[in-house]
Amino acid sequence: MKHRHLTGVDPWSPAAIDDMLDRGLRDDWVALRDRIDGDPFGEIADTVKRLCAATHRYGTSFLWTRYIDEARKDG
Repeated sequence: MKHRHLTGVDPWSPAAIDDMLDRGLRDDWVALRDRIDGDPFGEIADTVKRLCAATHRYGTSFLWTRYIDEARKDG
């Protein structure tokens, strides 16, 4: 994903993930889902939960929080 206002950053940095949650497309979300599935208790999942709690995005915040909670039940 090409991030606005971000250059030369880690694509999995909190700022990049925040941008992905805000304006990501299907393929971006698939990549994020795959990272969460690989480590539902890891840093990426924790970052997504923290960002979703900090900024309400209609539908998105609930979706990702719920997805991670379910992945953690299964993991």
